[in-house]
Amino acid sequence: MPRKRTINSAELISVLKQFTEQIRETPIPSDPIWPVISNELLLRGVIISARHCYTIVKQNRYNIRHHLALLADGSSDTVTALPQEEDHQKNLQYGELEPSHIPTANVGEAILKKSDAELPNTEIRGPEECGCEIDANFDIDGAFNSLLNIASKSLSPVIRNLKNGLNRCLERIPFQGLCYRFTNTCAFDSLIQCFCVAYADSLAYKAYVDSLVESHTIFNMISSMVSHGINDQTYYKRAMILLQTRTHDDKPLFEIPAPKALVCTVNSSTLVYYLAANVFRPFPSMSDEKLAIFARNIQIVTKLFSQLYSI
Repeated sequence: MPRKRTINSAELISVLKQFTEQIRETPIPSDPIWPVISNELLLRGVIISARHCYTIVKQNRYNIRHHLALLADGSSDTVTALPQEEDHQKNLQYGELEPSHIPTANVGEAILKKSDAELPNTEIRGPEECGCEIDANFDIDGAFNSLLNIASKSLSPVIRNLKNGLNRCLERIPFQGLCYRFTNTCAFDSLIQCFCVAYADSLAYKAYVDSLVESHTIFNMISSMVSHGINDQTYYKRAMILLQTRTHDDKPLFEIPAPKALVCTVNSSTLVYYLAANVFRPFPSMSDEKLAIFARNIQIVTKLFSQLYSI
């Protein structure tokens, strides 16, 4: 049986700060499909939306388990999240873990003595099974405020979680004469937060989004979430987007049932890919130009996001 020890907030914040600083040193690769989904942005988006201390993230250079293992004397297996505080976060899945390169700077001897092959990477287990306990007085919001701002000289904004539509305070959202209640909004909420992180991190992407704020609700929502936080208008905009967005064959995103007592309950459970492909359909990240050379030979020239939008 591994010896249990309590992880106090100071230790945990220190390890997560170190992890964030190392991630920031990782070059952000250009992605031809979604410009905002890169190692740093995806990782920080996941940390922001998960809101607690044990999070397994799929990314290809560093893995948080190596750093958290320091807190269990370097002997623990992978650790995963405690039960989520909000229901919709339980649906988030980040795939299997990939082998990681362990950096040599600021890493304890216990980890340096182990190779990647020696560090188990199969079964995801809870912190209690790994010999760790969470300090009962640990302040989650305070810890993540420190984590998100520590690497920013200008104190970058903290992006809060969107509440699931099942929340009691969101049971009646008025729109065009009816009231709407949305269930299973986790896919939309996760996608939006990734774009919010990109908006906060990239001045060029921020300028691009700001140029579309007046004409597109989705970008207006992203901008206001980062600049002004989350309020009643945020959830009204989410409802507007989910109700008004049409698919490529001009159908609504979700089936809208007949109202009961003037309230329509819309099940917005779907895949992130489906949402991204439809909500952001007018804003492609790449464009194919077909140039006819001969009768049967067609040359396809692909322009990436940076070329399309001069970012």
